[in-house]
Amino acid sequence: MRLSSVYKQFLDRLTLAGLELAELTPATGIELMLQFYLDERVSHCLLDEDGDLLLFQWGSYDWGQGEHFELNISRQLMTAAGDGIEQMRQLSLTFRYPPSPQWKTVGEGNLWCDTPEDVQAFARSIQNCRAMKLATQQQPAAVDLTFDEI
Repeated sequence: MRLSSVYKQFLDRLTLAGLELAELTPATGIELMLQFYLDERVSHCLLDEDGDLLLFQWGSYDWGQGEHFELNISRQLMTAAGDGIEQMRQLSLTFRYPPSPQWKTVGEGNLWCDTPEDVQAFARSIQNCRAMKLATQQQPAAVDLTFDEI
């Protein structure tokens, strides 16, 4: 798969599964991202050079629109262009929740997955994460999918 088609390919997976982005739960969205990582390699992203990683992260943030709690899974991709210049992009699936005291007890954190062989252990770590356990008990206020340069 080409780097430029990553966003569309992920959206196509949602459609094929009969899912809408705005209605995703963290469990379903994260499972889709993990399976996408297992199934689809991106051209010119070298696994053994950290060119295709998964990042699960959480925390309370204020990005200028008021504080909220975020649960996020991102696929970080790095390719080398013909002249050796690296291009870094990130496909991010973010679940946002209104502020509440329970989120403060969770704090901030992250987990990384370096290779497809590590996905099962990564998935178990996500399931055991306190932030994930709390998030599965609530409906997110918003769900966003972005594909940005980093």
